[in-house]
Amino acid sequence: MVGYNYRMTDIQGALGVAQMNRLAPILVERTRLARRYDEAFAEIPSLRPPRLPAGYTHGYQAYVCLYQPETPTTANVERLHQQRNSMMEQLEARGVATRQGTHATHLLGYYRSKYGFRPDTFPNAWIADNLTLALPLYAQMTEEEQGYVIEQVSSVLPVAMTS
Repeated sequence: MVGYNYRMTDIQGALGVAQMNRLAPILVERTRLARRYDEAFAEIPSLRPPRLPAGYTHGYQAYVCLYQPETPTTANVERLHQQRNSMMEQLEARGVATRQGTHATHLLGYYRSKYGFRPDTFPNAWIADNLTLALPLYAQMTEEEQGYVIEQVSSVLPVAMTS
């Protein structure tokens, strides 16, 4: 049944309060690390980094990219999904943990069965569900750790050819 799950332990609550006291420096560091990713992946056309509209702030709870070696469509999403998964497996084998970047709610069992949604009912959500990936990003990440992630992603996804 759809609803809310607010169960949280006292320890989780205490950790959350402590994190809120450190929010400003955490956001500054996450943003700095995200900018390093942006710069490093600028020449990799098959990986679209998160976009931040002017005048907005991003919390970078995750650094979610879209895998797009070609323009994603409903006709090619399954094939590109397999490629994305293969890339994620290669990164995992090299010690870089990734995960699916976002989920399409209409593909979850409850909504699919209650409303009869098909994947292509909401094509952009379907594409995002199948082609996004979240790269490691956390405030305590060292430049060396992030450099390793950048190196591995760059080795799995070739950079653009310059003429």
